[in-house]
Amino acid sequence: MPTIAVAHLYGLGELYELGVAVQRGDIKSFEVLIQLHQKSFIRLGVYLVLEQAKNIAYRNLFKRITNIMASTRINLVVVQKVMQWLGEDDVDLDEIECILSNQIYRNQVKGYLSHQKRYLIISRAEAFPILAVVKKARPIS
Repeated sequence: MPTIAVAHLYGLGELYELGVAVQRGDIKSFEVLIQLHQKSFIRLGVYLVLEQAKNIAYRNLFKRITNIMASTRINLVVVQKVMQWLGEDDVDLDEIECILSNQIYRNQVKGYLSHQKRYLIISRAEAFPILAVVKKARPIS
């Protein structure tokens, strides 16, 4: 995502705003910006790439929640409440589990889910690897 100086220089303010939403893990703002500037992003040829950036926004949201909770055991109900507070009113626990499962599969979050107890248990060491070193998950054969 461009810096604010580059965004102003080349008229890419919407990409800067989107980058800020991804960094904060603000899913609602991310979706609003994608919808608002969809035609512009398609014209620039970056729409599909930006849709994939939503995974990074989710990762950053989960990381912020984990940092605030200061625990390796995160109740998914808490995650649901945070997402509702951010404006995602229609998210349910199964959807949160699905998102987290994908994050774990892509090695963006190190941990596992307890479906029965509705908890995310994250690794004590480097639970959220730096995105530059995240390796692609192996294809299912």
